[in-house]
Amino acid sequence: MGLPHIFDDGTQTRPLKVLIVDDDPLAMFMTSSMAEMAIPGMAIQTAACAQDAFDLFAADRFDCVLIDYEMPGANGLELASRIHALDPAVPILLCTGAGNETLAADAIKQGVSDYLPKATLSADGLRRAIRDAIDKARQAHLIAAQRKDIEMFAFALAHDFKQPSRQLVTFAELARQEAPVADGSQLDQMLQFISAAAGRLNRLVDGMMEFMLLSAPPPLRPVEVDAIFAGICLALQDFLQERGGVLDLVGSARVMGHEALLGQVLQNIAINGLTYNESALPRVEIACAKVAAGIEIRVCDNGIGIDACDVDRIFEPLVRLNGREAHDGSGIGLTLARRAMAAMQGTIRCEPRPPPDRGTVFVLMLGDAAANSDLAA
Repeated sequence: MGLPHIFDDGTQTRPLKVLIVDDDPLAMFMTSSMAEMAIPGMAIQTAACAQDAFDLFAADRFDCVLIDYEMPGANGLELASRIHALDPAVPILLCTGAGNETLAADAIKQGVSDYLPKATLSADGLRRAIRDAIDKARQAHLIAAQRKDIEMFAFALAHDFKQPSRQLVTFAELARQEAPVADGSQLDQMLQFISAAAGRLNRLVDGMMEFMLLSAPPPLRPVEVDAIFAGICLALQDFLQERGGVLDLVGSARVMGHEALLGQVLQNIAINGLTYNESALPRVEIACAKVAAGIEIRVCDNGIGIDACDVDRIFEPLVRLNGREAHDGSGIGLTLARRAMAAMQGTIRCEPRPPPDRGTVFVLMLGDAAANSDLAA
């Protein structure tokens, strides 16, 4: 028959509570009666308009909401959006007598759990829909809670690793300075290996902590790519001089993003393009262009390039296409870049440059600040 009661905190139970919203009194009566038949003992509250339903939901706690699509003042999808702003996890069922496949698809895209045509509604169908929607919401809540616990544990673990990894670096250097051994001796080489390994561990711990911090979405604001580029040039001034490299900007753009995150992503890609580079003049070009989907930022280099079979794999954690002997690194820089772009509601992908060109292209896509003027204000 379903679940007439649900667990509140693991020890107490309470009646299942459902809110039914419909401006048609007859339809309201039929849906309520059907719900009582479907799940006996269920607590039902009703509302005849969107505002009354929103006020009830804001003041109380409901396990599921059934909403009629066609209502005066606001339709069912608009009400569902307002309710999900208060509680993104609550399951919502959209009921309508004049629906179509397009409406059903729109409802699912906007987070509605299920779409129920009134013409075919039955007690059995309603019971299944309510039960399935609540079960899915519980599973989603459980997965989110477990993920949060794992992220907290991983962050704590990375934090606890920080001090011993730094101590390894410090004491390995002190041992090299204090040990009465000649440079290049076996003991000196072993101490160098310890110091280098501790340094890699330290960078990996730093990367893990950055990765965990990106689990919280940052505030998005209009960001000038020109200003970020100027900051990168200043930060990499010594590195560019050492490598004899060039960093160029083509075009300008104002994107919706996070200045620090976007700056870190572009700087990391630029460093990779200059590091994994055997050209006489290492070059990285950052080009901005407005496209239909928003703002596209292409970061091109003339380095050693990436094989087409590896363009997705490089974003996986701890993947290194080149050995440490050639280039040092933590192996999670591009993993952090993809997570940072996702946090800014953007995307990043990699494209190999076709012969005879050498190098790699990273394509970043972000929202156009001009198209989000309400958010930018």
